[in-house]
Order: sequence, then structure tokens, then C-alpha cells
Amino acid sequence: PKTRFIDYVVPGVIGLILQLITVTLMASTLAREREAGTLFQLMVTALRRREIVLGKVLPYLAISIVLILVIILLSAWHFQVQFNDWGALALICFLFLLCSLGLGLLISAISRTQTQAIQFSVFFLLPVFVLSGAFAPLEQLPQAIRYISELFPLTHFCRAFRLVNLYRAGFEFYAADLLTLFAGVVITFVGAVYLLRRIEQ
Repeated sequence: PKTRFIDYVVPGVIGLILQLITVTLMASTLAREREAGTLFQLMVTALRRREIVLGKVLPYLAISIVLILVIILLSAWHFQVQFNDWGALALICFLFLLCSLGLGLLISAISRTQTQAIQFSVFFLLPVFVLSGAFAPLEQLPQAIRYISELFPLTHFCRAFRLVNLYRAGFEFYAADLLTLFAGVVITFVGAVYLLRRIEQ
């Protein structure tokens, strides 16, 4: 009952900003190179597919980590939001970032132009804003919609972040959300590498 609205909303704000930036920017990377013709030049170099993927991901990962720190510092300074268990929060944010970057990379790999990549990104992000529970409890949604919400990484990020920061829950309470985010990382990155191999062929 004593929880402030801003304390509840901060995870949603962090997640929405990060996913908006990571998915949109990442989705434009390979699509832009494919459109310019430089992607095929990368393919014939000595670089492996996973090295190309890693080179595309690392800069956006670094930028996103800086953004997280800025948002957290601003929330703590201006809104007096308290953050607990920094280690657990860092792990949750890191897995969510990788999952979001993987989604953007996957969208980029299936898009032929930047326009298509941005359209796919917007098509994915619009329902995420409404159905992820970023600003309102998922319990307010119909039961059938909640099952769809579980498909979004932001849903698991917000739930795990709040369990740690607001309720100081133990690892066993948010372990399932971490496993889901990790599975999303593996699926998206493996899918992106596989699609890059098909492009090469």
C-alpha cells in the first residue's frame, strides 16, 4: 500500500526506452548494409558470422548500458527511487538488453530494406507498450491477453525488476523470468546467425 506509483513505473520506463532504442537501431544495421551492398562484402571476408553479429551488437550494448545508468541515476536523484540488490538488477537488465538486441538483429536479418526493418520494429513494439504490464498490472488484462503478454521480453523484465526492487524477492521467485529472457537471447541470436548464413548462400 505504501508503494509509490513512480517506484512501480520506473522498470517500465527503463524497459520501454531501452527496447525502443535497441530494437529500432539494431533492426536498421544489417538492413542498411544489405541495402547499400556492403553486407555481401562482409560475408566474403575472413570474419565468421558470429563475429559479424558480435561486432554489430557490442556498440549498441555499450550505449544501452550507459542509458540504463543515466535513467537509474536520474530516478534516484530526482524522484528519490531506491534501488535494491544491484547485482540482481544488473543481471536482469543485461539479459533484457541482449534479448532486445537479438530481436533487433533478427528483424534486421529478415528485412531487405531499412524501411521494412523499421516497419517490423514498430509492428512489434506497439503491442509491447500496451500488453507488457509496463505501466499497469497484468492482472487488469483479460486472461487470454495475459498469455500473449508472456511472449514479450519486456513483460519478464518488468516482473523480475519489480520483484527484486520493490518486494526484495528471492532468486526462486524471478528465476523463471530470467530463464525466459535467456532463452530469448539464444533463440534470437542463433536465428540471426542462421539467417546470415542463408544470405551468404
